[in-house]
Amino acid sequence: MIFLLIALITLTISSCSGSLELLSNLNSSLSPTTNETSGTLVFTSGQSYNFGNKSLLTTTSSTLTLLSSGTANSIINAVTTSTPFSVSGGTCSVSSTITNSGSCTVDLYYKPTAVGNYNNLLQVSYVSNSIIKTTTITLSGKAGTPAQSFALLDASDDTASEINPYLNMNSVDGVAVRTSWATLQPTSPSSYTWTSIDNAFAAAKAANKKVTLHILSSVYSSPPSWLYLNGGVSYTYTKPTTPPVTVTDPHPWNATNLSFWNTFLNALSSHLNSQNYISTLEFISVGYPVPEMSLIGCINGDLNGANSGYGPGSYDRMAYLDSWKKSVSATITNFPYTKILLPTPGRSICRNETSGDNGLFYSELLTYAKSLPSGGIYHYATDLNASGTGSVRMDQIATVTTNVVSQASIGFQYTWSYSQDDGIKMLGTLNTSTCTNGIKKWSATYFEVYKNDLDSVSSTIQTTLENIHNPWDCP
Repeated sequence: MIFLLIALITLTISSCSGSLELLSNLNSSLSPTTNETSGTLVFTSGQSYNFGNKSLLTTTSSTLTLLSSGTANSIINAVTTSTPFSVSGGTCSVSSTITNSGSCTVDLYYKPTAVGNYNNLLQVSYVSNSIIKTTTITLSGKAGTPAQSFALLDASDDTASEINPYLNMNSVDGVAVRTSWATLQPTSPSSYTWTSIDNAFAAAKAANKKVTLHILSSVYSSPPSWLYLNGGVSYTYTKPTTPPVTVTDPHPWNATNLSFWNTFLNALSSHLNSQNYISTLEFISVGYPVPEMSLIGCINGDLNGANSGYGPGSYDRMAYLDSWKKSVSATITNFPYTKILLPTPGRSICRNETSGDNGLFYSELLTYAKSLPSGGIYHYATDLNASGTGSVRMDQIATVTTNVVSQASIGFQYTWSYSQDDGIKMLGTLNTSTCTNGIKKWSATYFEVYKNDLDSVSSTIQTTLENIHNPWDCP
């Protein structure tokens, strides 16, 4: 008996821990589950919500619904997210009670302030039957305005076989055509030759794409020879290049020159309307008195007018500004529904001026242009390059007054088209130039890309050309 009692006690003691563990597991299996004794809130829209692509600084709202299930009420403890998303309003307010099978709403807002892709969480913390719970939904959105990309052609590209390959590119919205006053009105004040631009307009219209028109009156092209035989006035200057180059251009504020230019623009507008091309014209740049205002042949207050008799002190700021205003007015009057590219200066208007008048001059002109009803005014900077240095012209304008840049949309041209300098060709640093400086810094919505760069087989270049249309994908 004694032996058996000791054995029984030993067995019981050695099995004690195992018996307790079994009892614990048994009790656990018999207890109701948490889901059966508390409520659960679920977003009816699923586990994610996408706002899509929105313009910068615009606010988009949406209302999300939370639905309750389970056997208990739920009390909202907190509703949180982070920028550019925010919560303001809705019935899912802190301390509100959501009954079993009931619902509440969250008023959600999306306001992006920079180009990019955004992904954040919206979290709702709540208490149900003394159990703290959290339900989460992933929020996403893109930000940025898709820019337009135009293939910049050479002035000699005027046949369908030269133009169509670029119109057929998915990365291209149209072609930027360069021509001259002398090409379109070569022989007299009353006759015109439109063939070269008609080919481009016909091809673009057939492809359901657009045309940008740059008509040069000086500097890079000679004005019509008949201009000076009919009362027009010229001046001659020496460009400070190596070697120096002598140039004869129309005097910038001569009334006869301006009158002939206005008549030419009127004839051009009438022709495009008669051919049903005016709706294909998306942009036109202001081409008189010079392609960009700092290209006037002026040094230290002197127009260098050897042939015209203009000498030291002949530069007249107000007269020059007035000529630009008249040219802008003529362009807008003849093309009232077309977007106007207003070329920005690259340095002091009259070179070597101590005042550095370029930014202030442009600001005054822009204020005037904005006062006229038009299809839209664009800052047009022809200096975006692949070195990643951005835009000297836009930087200079921005230092004059903080609101100059914000007064108009911004367009860039890659200057390799004129200089053929590989230092400013797109090359491998195109992402820095287009994305970091053009899109992210300046929010540019228009790019002219030289045709040879469009022909590139570089994957870097082709990817960045796609980023012009999809700025939120910029690295």
